[in-house]
Amino acid sequence: MTKSPIDIYRGREPRDLPAYPPSEAAFLVGVPSATLRSWVFGRHYPVRATDRAFSPPVIRRPDPTDRYLSFTNLVEAHVLASIRTLHGVPLEAVRSAVEFVETRMATDHPLASGRFLTDGASLFVEHMGEVINASRSQQVALQGVMEARLRRVEMDERALACRLFPWLRAGDGDGRRTVMVDPRVSFGRPVVFGTGIPTAVLHQRFLGGDSISELAADYGVATDLIEDAIRCEEHRAA
Repeated sequence: MTKSPIDIYRGREPRDLPAYPPSEAAFLVGVPSATLRSWVFGRHYPVRATDRAFSPPVIRRPDPTDRYLSFTNLVEAHVLASIRTLHGVPLEAVRSAVEFVETRMATDHPLASGRFLTDGASLFVEHMGEVINASRSQQVALQGVMEARLRRVEMDERALACRLFPWLRAGDGDGRRTVMVDPRVSFGRPVVFGTGIPTAVLHQRFLGGDSISELAADYGVATDLIEDAIRCEEHRAA
């Protein structure tokens, strides 16, 4: 009798499970931790000398009682990180643009949808430009950066985000997709693309005294991939 495969996720969608603490998510997305926390948990801000108001979160966690983010949340934050190229963009403007696109696209997570690649990105940029009175040149620049980030996300046959390729260095652009985050591989931890080898394992062995050439020989992986994996973990530690 053939045994059924073990369902380690117990019927749940792996991309929607809480898996990333805010600090790790901020590292993988490439934004300051405080910025990501304001998107995920909201923030208090002063309105008068003694009063404070609360700005709600932009990204919805899978479980409001759990501080961890899902892979879908990670992709949303990856896309939202594009606004860091425009300094001083208020969180309210970001929220308004996200809510506008959610309504127009009829989905709770439009930034992690393949449909966002077609018309959603334009809707987002145009609406945010209206809210913050951004110039046409600012909007064009923002859309260009967002499109570059979107090209680091792979979609599945259902047009849902399934893989993320974090930037490891400035200027990577569309190249060097060597480290991958996939919720179905190594429980969503960063791995060397095409191998499933966790970057953390390679980094630990490197710290333990193994050379890059030794690691490359042991795993049958090119030395530049080993270097990128180690660089990924060193950035995390920094």
